[in-house]
Amino acid sequence: MPFDSVHPIDANKITNLVAPYKDVDGLSNENAGKLLHGEADGSNSFLPCTPNGCMELIRRSGAQIAGANAVVIGRSKIVGSPMAQLLIWNNATVTVCHSKTKNIKEIVQKADILVVAIGQPLLVKKDWIKPGAVVIDCGISSIPDSTKKSGSRLVGDVDYAECKEVAGAITPVPGGVGPMTVAMLISNTVDAAKVALRTQSSHQSWDIEHLKLNKLNPVPSDIAIARSHRCKPIKQLAAEIGLLEDEYEPYGAYKAKITKHIPVFDKNSVRGKYVVVTGITPTPLGEGKSTTVLGLSQALGANLHRNVITCIRQPSQGPTF
Repeated sequence: MPFDSVHPIDANKITNLVAPYKDVDGLSNENAGKLLHGEADGSNSFLPCTPNGCMELIRRSGAQIAGANAVVIGRSKIVGSPMAQLLIWNNATVTVCHSKTKNIKEIVQKADILVVAIGQPLLVKKDWIKPGAVVIDCGISSIPDSTKKSGSRLVGDVDYAECKEVAGAITPVPGGVGPMTVAMLISNTVDAAKVALRTQSSHQSWDIEHLKLNKLNPVPSDIAIARSHRCKPIKQLAAEIGLLEDEYEPYGAYKAKITKHIPVFDKNSVRGKYVVVTGITPTPLGEGKSTTVLGLSQALGANLHRNVITCIRQPSQGPTF
């Protein structure tokens, strides 16, 4: 946290000085812009923690989001606006209410999903809530309470004691949205650490234990070579090239598919070369495409120690490394 200052601080400017791939709060203009355009899927940006936590709570309530009438009270950059965008891109029909909205009670009464983040304690009452609606309360305020030793208590923007009798699911304050916000922040931080690890490994040669090649003369048949070879376990190979367990799908002990979307945020990371070995005149004996591919992989990897992944298409499995 910054020290107190007598000089005005432009919070937006400071936020955007953080590199987007480190912005685990998901508040930078770049991350916000991707969310606005429906391009934020968690693999190329960070979702803001509180709205993302609210989405997780809504999903876990069992509510059907697609096609639902959703109302968001509040339009802040941190909660209200991104919350509305998340609901829109999850196919809800969204209405955003704010301090200038007229007939707000009547609008809320139609909501299947209600998210409140306006900073007005106990604003939403029982008769506002559609029976069975999901109610997410992001507000937190301190109000006087003579029954408490401290003389005050924390409440949300929703009158929880009343509304819980009508709502199908509702979050308390405190102890509702707050813990989920922290969980989303930790999740984003873990994802950022994975990206940092992957970026670091992309700038250096993989620490691969190359299998010994025993040359024989005369050269044995292909089937004899295949039967004598002892493959390296795919989990060991994946660890050597820096893949995490959730970034590939094993097919048996010696084959795997790399996950389709592995997030890469560092625009300055090393770019590789993509080599395609193909042919246009197939023969009954084949054209040697697989032999060429494996030969290139062996030459680049085992001999030149360059980072290389070989992908051979198998009709039953698709691309497999």
